[in-house]
Amino acid sequence: MGPQNGRMNKLPGALVRAAIIIGLWYAFRSTIDLWFPRDADPLGVGFAAFYAQMSLMGVWGIVDGWRRGHMWALPTWAIAGALIVIAEFAIPDILDNLRYGTRGLGWGVQVSGFFTMWALFTVPALVGAAIGGFLHKSKPDQGASR
Repeated sequence: MGPQNGRMNKLPGALVRAAIIIGLWYAFRSTIDLWFPRDADPLGVGFAAFYAQMSLMGVWGIVDGWRRGHMWALPTWAIAGALIVIAEFAIPDILDNLRYGTRGLGWGVQVSGFFTMWALFTVPALVGAAIGGFLHKSKPDQGASR
């Protein structure tokens, strides 16, 4: 297996993880729009969604690290985190700017905002993957005789 195959085998896992989390995010947003029609983004509910998503990514990172090791889980979650931030923040922000005009933010500010959001959402998954990878290495050999 060449280096290209090693990199590519993480992409399907990242796509699945990102699709599930993005789907949950937009399902939650739609539910909030139904519950609070006049105030579609109450601050407390937004923070709750943020913490729930971070927790889900962190726990899933631990599971991935434990089951597959940190060499698979860390890059997979780095890719998934980028896809999640693009779908949940970058694309809606670009559409808002096109629809309502620019907010005066330059591209540099928007790019740094992307990396900030990527770090906020992805660090829990990366820490979880590292913890799970440690647990993966410390679990006893499954094939050893007792």
